[in-house]
Amino acid sequence: MSLVRTLVVLVVFLALGAFYYFYEVKGGKAREEAEDKAKKVFDVKEEEIAEILLRKGAREIRLQKKDGAWRLVQPLETPADADAMRQLLVTLTGAQKEREVEPKPASLEPYALQKPEMTVGLRTKGAPIQLALGGKNPTGAFLYAKREDRPPVFLLPESFGKDLDKGVFDLRDKTVLPIGTREAKVVEYQHGQEAVRLERGGGEEWKLVRPFPYKADVDKVRQLVERFRDAKIKEFVEEQATRLARYGLDRPVAQLAVADDPKKQPYRLLVGKAEPAKKALYAKHAASPQVFLIEEDVLKNLPQSARDFRDTSFWTVNRDSVEKLEVTYASAQIFLERTRKTEWDEDWFFRKPVQARADSPSVRSFLRELDELRAVDVVGKVQGDYGVDRPAVRVQFWEQGKKEPRAIFLGRAAPGGKGLYARIEPEGTVLVLKDDVKGTLSKTVTELRDKHVLAFKLDDVQKMRVKAKLGLFLWEKKGDKWRVLEGPKGRELDPRAVRPVLWDVQDLVYKEIVKEEDPSPKPYGFDQPRAEVTLWGKDGKEIGTIQIGGAVPGKPLLHARTSVAKAVYGVGAEFEGTLEKKLQEAFKEE
Repeated sequence: MSLVRTLVVLVVFLALGAFYYFYEVKGGKAREEAEDKAKKVFDVKEEEIAEILLRKGAREIRLQKKDGAWRLVQPLETPADADAMRQLLVTLTGAQKEREVEPKPASLEPYALQKPEMTVGLRTKGAPIQLALGGKNPTGAFLYAKREDRPPVFLLPESFGKDLDKGVFDLRDKTVLPIGTREAKVVEYQHGQEAVRLERGGGEEWKLVRPFPYKADVDKVRQLVERFRDAKIKEFVEEQATRLARYGLDRPVAQLAVADDPKKQPYRLLVGKAEPAKKALYAKHAASPQVFLIEEDVLKNLPQSARDFRDTSFWTVNRDSVEKLEVTYASAQIFLERTRKTEWDEDWFFRKPVQARADSPSVRSFLRELDELRAVDVVGKVQGDYGVDRPAVRVQFWEQGKKEPRAIFLGRAAPGGKGLYARIEPEGTVLVLKDDVKGTLSKTVTELRDKHVLAFKLDDVQKMRVKAKLGLFLWEKKGDKWRVLEGPKGRELDPRAVRPVLWDVQDLVYKEIVKEEDPSPKPYGFDQPRAEVTLWGKDGKEIGTIQIGGAVPGKPLLHARTSVAKAVYGVGAEFEGTLEKKLQEAFKEE
């Protein structure tokens, strides 16, 4: 190919490329944007709309935006509902023509647009825009529509008309309480004879101020405020009510006042008598003459007195900071101590009445139960015979870095079947707890003891030896793999079979403790054990040895013991058969 021809081809190629880019890519995007803009009924943004006028028949509703908030100004002056306005604005700014029907209609009567039943007017910074909605097209799925300032008649989805068919009730603000718990600083509430005042402390904390000072239950305060914050006005009864007695609002059943600033006047709500036919209650804002209805359930299960608002939690038990735990009841006493290896790795051990490993999840569960204890009543720091000087149960726990323990002493029954008296220390406060607290606190060695015969982690094991009927087995871990050091002669062993054996050993739990301590091996068959498993750790130090001895008389159990504890256990007799089966599976298939 000659140089001239090559240059010609190159110029043509570049020209085609430029045409494609400017027409198809860049121009295509511009055309697409132009087409979308042409489809829009109102080419305006939400923030540009300052007024909306909705007409349907004789009904006319006018809404205006003032200081960033929407208000109804016709047929009455009142704030608009924020959610309803948000949806209305989305409907208007997102409306798109389905297709154009007639560019320059000779008459609007065929489309029922001569005297449209519904019109929508928008006022922006530019000229006002008015849209007329007419009749349905033959399929009934679309409405005929036309802008006043443009000649074409076009189609809009029927749903557009339904979305705009809003009444005054739909669009007016139906908020019962405009402040939530997050903003509230002061709450006053009266439901009955007792008036309660609550004030926010630091952060999320609340405190009772009147009729007596006390720590308030945050959840109870939140329940009260959010119940009214989430409520909506069900019906507007009277805009300018002068006779409040007819609604029971001259002597309200309940009153709620909430302020986001102690120095400001609070939002005050009055709740009057019930309207059974509508399952509602009459209510009004103290600063407004308007009376409305709210759902009758709004007062259901709310606190009614200052005592109901008290925080019934009397301490915080941080499970991560407790290092020692003591439980004493009747003639029994247990004492546990924690050893921590890392931040996420801890072990609990009994120091009394036995030297044994505790089940850490069970101990933490017990500490959680302590933390979740709640008082039925608070007597206070008073002297008296509550039975706590001769406690039925005493629980003490020592937290990290603190010399003195926290404690609870469980005393006698409170009158009237309220529960049981208890005193917490060092505060000295006397409480009443539920009757079932005695069972919660009376933990036994059996409930908290680790029932695994030998506790270890699989990843810590580097070497394992098993003596059984099939012979002697010895595996050692190198990196992520196991290698066979010893096995029955003439048989090949599968190194992968070690993990199933380890799992069985790790899952071995005792059914009972035959004897806490007995050094003599013969009565239990440990002089000639049925099986023996020894594990070593990463440092070559022995983790422990398990010996399986003879049968427990009269029970389907075998005796077992370990090198790390003095107790003799009874384990399920099936362990021996399971171990033999796993060892047989260790032989490779020829």
